[in-house]
Amino acid sequence: MHKFSSLALASVLTVIATGTINALRRLNAVEQLWQTQYGVTLLVKLTLVAGTLAAAVVSRRRLHQTRIPLSSVRLEVALTVAVLAVTTLLTMTAPPRHAAEPNIQDGHGAGPAAATDAVQMPLGDQGNALLTIVPATTTGSHLHLVLADGDKRPLRATHVTLKVANPGRDIAPIAIPMSVLDGAWIANYRFPFPGLWKVILTVDGIGPSAVVTAAEISIRG
Repeated sequence: MHKFSSLALASVLTVIATGTINALRRLNAVEQLWQTQYGVTLLVKLTLVAGTLAAAVVSRRRLHQTRIPLSSVRLEVALTVAVLAVTTLLTMTAPPRHAAEPNIQDGHGAGPAAATDAVQMPLGDQGNALLTIVPATTTGSHLHLVLADGDKRPLRATHVTLKVANPGRDIAPIAIPMSVLDGAWIANYRFPFPGLWKVILTVDGIGPSAVVTAAEISIRG
Protein backbone atom coordinates (compact mmCIF):
# COMPACT_ATOMS: atom_id res chain seq x y z
CA MET A 1 0.00 0.00 0.00
CA HIS A 2 2.78 2.39 0.95
CA LYS A 3 4.60 1.72 -2.33
CA PHE A 4 1.48 2.32 -4.39
CA SER A 5 0.62 5.48 -2.49
CA SER A 6 4.09 6.88 -3.15
CA LEU A 7 3.92 5.86 -6.81
CA ALA A 8 0.50 7.46 -7.27
CA LEU A 9 1.68 10.69 -5.66
CA ALA A 10 4.80 10.76 -7.84
CA SER A 11 2.70 10.16 -10.96
CA VAL A 12 0.37 13.02 -10.13
CA LEU A 13 3.27 15.38 -9.45
CA THR A 14 4.76 14.42 -12.82
CA VAL A 15 1.44 15.22 -14.51
CA ILE A 16 1.39 18.59 -12.78
CA ALA A 17 4.98 19.43 -13.74
CA THR A 18 4.79 18.40 -17.40
CA GLY A 19 1.24 19.25 -18.36
CA THR A 20 -0.48 21.83 -16.21
CA ILE A 21 2.17 24.54 -16.44
CA ASN A 22 2.33 24.17 -20.21
CA ALA A 23 -1.47 24.28 -20.44
CA LEU A 24 -1.68 27.46 -18.36
CA ARG A 25 0.87 29.13 -20.64
CA ARG A 26 -1.58 28.70 -23.53
CA LEU A 27 -4.16 30.90 -21.80
CA ASN A 28 -3.97 34.63 -22.37
CA ALA A 29 -6.36 35.70 -19.60
CA VAL A 30 -7.81 34.27 -16.40
CA GLU A 31 -11.32 34.57 -17.86
CA GLN A 32 -10.43 31.93 -20.47
CA LEU A 33 -10.45 29.33 -17.68
CA TRP A 34 -14.27 29.41 -17.60
CA GLN A 35 -15.09 31.04 -20.94
CA THR A 36 -13.45 28.49 -23.25
CA GLN A 37 -13.73 24.73 -23.63
CA TYR A 38 -9.96 24.43 -23.22
CA GLY A 39 -10.05 26.40 -19.95
CA VAL A 40 -12.98 24.45 -18.49
CA THR A 41 -11.26 21.15 -19.30
CA LEU A 42 -8.11 22.44 -17.62
CA LEU A 43 -10.12 23.42 -14.51
CA VAL A 44 -11.58 19.92 -14.33
CA LYS A 45 -8.08 18.48 -14.55
CA LEU A 46 -6.79 20.75 -11.78
CA THR A 47 -9.73 19.79 -9.55
CA LEU A 48 -9.05 16.09 -10.09
CA VAL A 49 -5.36 16.59 -9.41
CA ALA A 50 -6.17 18.35 -6.12
CA GLY A 51 -8.49 15.50 -5.15
CA THR A 52 -5.82 12.91 -5.95
CA LEU A 53 -3.27 14.74 -3.82
CA ALA A 54 -5.77 14.95 -0.95
CA ALA A 55 -6.45 11.20 -1.17
CA ALA A 56 -2.70 10.53 -1.17
CA VAL A 57 -2.29 12.62 1.99
CA VAL A 58 -5.07 10.65 3.70
CA SER A 59 -3.45 7.36 2.69
CA ARG A 60 -0.09 8.39 4.09
CA ARG A 61 -1.68 9.56 7.34
CA ARG A 62 -3.46 6.24 7.80
CA LEU A 63 -0.23 4.35 7.11
CA HIS A 64 1.52 6.33 9.82
CA GLN A 65 -1.34 5.32 12.13
CA THR A 66 -0.73 1.66 11.16
CA ARG A 67 -4.14 1.52 9.54
CA ILE A 68 -4.83 -0.02 6.13
CA PRO A 69 -5.90 2.85 3.81
CA LEU A 70 -7.84 0.63 1.42
CA SER A 71 -10.66 3.08 0.66
CA SER A 72 -8.36 6.08 0.14
CA VAL A 73 -6.02 4.05 -2.10
CA ARG A 74 -8.97 2.98 -4.22
CA LEU A 75 -9.94 6.64 -4.48
CA GLU A 76 -6.38 7.48 -5.53
CA VAL A 77 -6.59 4.89 -8.30
CA ALA A 78 -9.93 6.21 -9.58
CA LEU A 79 -8.82 9.85 -9.48
CA THR A 80 -5.47 9.09 -11.13
CA VAL A 81 -7.26 7.34 -14.00
CA ALA A 82 -9.63 10.30 -14.28
CA VAL A 83 -6.69 12.74 -14.39
CA LEU A 84 -5.09 10.79 -17.23
CA ALA A 85 -8.41 10.67 -19.12
CA VAL A 86 -8.98 14.42 -18.80
CA THR A 87 -5.35 15.06 -19.79
CA THR A 88 -5.96 13.11 -22.99
CA LEU A 89 -9.12 15.14 -23.65
CA LEU A 90 -7.16 18.35 -23.03
CA THR A 91 -4.58 17.46 -25.69
CA MET A 92 -7.43 17.01 -28.19
CA THR A 93 -8.89 20.45 -27.43
CA ALA A 94 -7.47 23.39 -29.36
CA PRO A 95 -6.17 26.15 -27.06
CA PRO A 96 -7.81 29.60 -27.37
CA ARG A 97 -6.27 32.12 -29.72
CA HIS A 98 -4.19 34.67 -27.85
CA ALA A 99 -5.96 38.00 -27.64
CA ALA A 100 -2.62 39.72 -28.12
CA GLU A 101 -2.34 38.31 -31.62
CA PRO A 102 -3.10 41.13 -34.04
CA ASN A 103 -5.62 40.93 -36.81
CA ILE A 104 -3.63 40.84 -40.00
CA GLN A 105 -4.63 42.36 -43.32
CA ASP A 106 -4.35 39.78 -46.06
CA GLY A 107 -2.33 40.53 -49.15
CA HIS A 108 -5.37 41.66 -51.16
CA GLY A 109 -6.84 44.07 -48.61
CA ALA A 110 -9.83 41.83 -48.01
CA GLY A 111 -10.01 42.81 -44.36
CA PRO A 112 -8.78 41.42 -41.03
CA ALA A 113 -8.22 37.70 -40.60
CA ALA A 114 -7.56 35.71 -37.44
CA ALA A 115 -3.86 34.88 -37.07
CA THR A 116 -4.61 31.21 -36.46
CA ASP A 117 -5.10 28.33 -38.86
CA ALA A 118 -6.21 24.77 -38.25
CA VAL A 119 -6.61 21.91 -40.72
CA GLN A 120 -7.93 18.39 -40.35
CA MET A 121 -6.18 15.70 -42.36
CA PRO A 122 -7.65 12.22 -42.93
CA LEU A 123 -5.66 9.18 -41.85
CA GLY A 124 -7.67 6.67 -43.83
CA ASP A 125 -9.50 4.09 -41.73
CA GLN A 126 -7.35 5.00 -38.72
CA GLY A 127 -8.94 8.40 -38.03
CA ASN A 128 -7.87 12.02 -38.45
CA ALA A 129 -5.08 14.43 -37.61
CA LEU A 130 -5.78 17.99 -36.43
CA LEU A 131 -2.97 20.50 -36.97
CA THR A 132 -3.27 23.93 -35.33
CA ILE A 133 -0.86 26.79 -36.13
CA VAL A 134 -0.74 29.66 -33.63
CA PRO A 135 -0.18 32.29 -34.86
CA ALA A 136 -0.36 31.53 -38.58
CA THR A 137 2.07 34.32 -39.47
CA THR A 138 5.72 34.75 -40.40
CA THR A 139 6.54 36.01 -36.90
CA GLY A 140 7.02 32.47 -35.59
CA SER A 141 4.41 29.76 -35.02
CA HIS A 142 3.57 27.04 -32.53
CA LEU A 143 2.39 23.83 -34.23
CA HIS A 144 0.08 21.52 -32.29
CA LEU A 145 -0.81 18.13 -33.81
CA VAL A 146 -3.37 15.71 -32.36
CA LEU A 147 -4.13 12.25 -33.76
CA ALA A 148 -7.53 10.67 -33.05
CA ASP A 149 -9.53 7.71 -34.29
CA GLY A 150 -13.09 7.85 -35.58
CA ASP A 151 -14.45 7.88 -32.01
CA LYS A 152 -12.26 10.87 -31.02
CA ARG A 153 -9.96 8.64 -28.98
CA PRO A 154 -6.23 9.41 -29.15
CA LEU A 155 -4.04 7.50 -31.58
CA ARG A 156 -0.61 6.59 -30.26
CA ALA A 157 1.89 6.90 -33.10
CA THR A 158 5.49 5.75 -32.81
CA HIS A 159 6.72 8.60 -34.99
CA VAL A 160 5.40 11.46 -37.10
CA THR A 161 7.14 13.40 -39.85
CA LEU A 162 5.82 16.83 -40.76
CA LYS A 163 7.05 18.71 -43.82
CA VAL A 164 6.01 22.08 -45.25
CA ALA A 165 6.42 23.23 -48.82
CA ASN A 166 5.51 26.28 -50.87
CA PRO A 167 5.11 25.27 -54.54
CA GLY A 168 4.29 28.86 -55.52
CA ARG A 169 7.78 29.92 -54.47
CA ASP A 170 9.48 26.67 -55.56
CA ILE A 171 10.27 25.78 -51.95
CA ALA A 172 10.77 22.03 -51.61
CA PRO A 173 9.40 20.19 -48.55
CA ILE A 174 11.15 21.21 -45.32
CA ALA A 175 11.08 18.78 -42.39
CA ILE A 176 9.97 20.20 -39.03
CA PRO A 177 11.19 18.15 -36.01
CA MET A 178 8.32 17.39 -33.62
CA SER A 179 8.24 16.16 -30.03
CA VAL A 180 5.53 14.59 -27.87
CA LEU A 181 3.94 16.47 -24.98
CA ASP A 182 0.86 15.21 -23.13
CA GLY A 183 -0.07 12.96 -26.05
CA ALA A 184 0.19 15.72 -28.69
CA TRP A 185 2.98 16.36 -31.17
CA ILE A 186 4.34 19.91 -30.99
CA ALA A 187 6.95 22.07 -32.68
CA ASN A 188 7.95 25.67 -33.19
CA TYR A 189 8.65 26.93 -36.69
CA ARG A 190 9.01 30.26 -38.43
CA PHE A 191 7.56 30.33 -41.90
CA PRO A 192 9.91 32.42 -44.08
CA PHE A 193 7.19 33.71 -46.44
CA PRO A 194 3.44 34.37 -46.30
CA GLY A 195 1.07 32.59 -48.65
CA LEU A 196 -0.43 29.16 -49.17
CA TRP A 197 1.75 26.38 -47.76
CA LYS A 198 1.36 22.64 -48.21
CA VAL A 199 1.80 20.43 -45.15
CA ILE A 200 2.72 16.79 -45.64
CA LEU A 201 2.25 14.45 -42.68
CA THR A 202 3.58 10.91 -42.35
CA VAL A 203 2.39 8.87 -39.36
CA ASP A 204 4.03 5.62 -38.29
CA GLY A 205 2.74 3.05 -35.82
CA ILE A 206 -1.04 3.43 -36.17
CA GLY A 207 -1.49 0.76 -38.84
CA PRO A 208 0.31 -1.95 -40.78
CA SER A 209 2.14 0.71 -42.79
CA ALA A 210 2.91 4.41 -42.61
CA VAL A 211 0.01 6.75 -43.39
CA VAL A 212 0.72 9.81 -45.52
CA THR A 213 -1.70 12.73 -45.73
CA ALA A 214 -1.54 16.39 -46.77
CA ALA A 215 -3.39 19.70 -46.54
CA GLU A 216 -2.93 23.41 -47.21
CA ILE A 217 -2.55 26.19 -44.66
CA SER A 218 -2.58 29.96 -45.08
CA ILE A 219 0.26 31.96 -43.53
CA ARG A 220 -0.05 35.73 -43.16
CA GLY A 221 2.76 38.21 -43.44
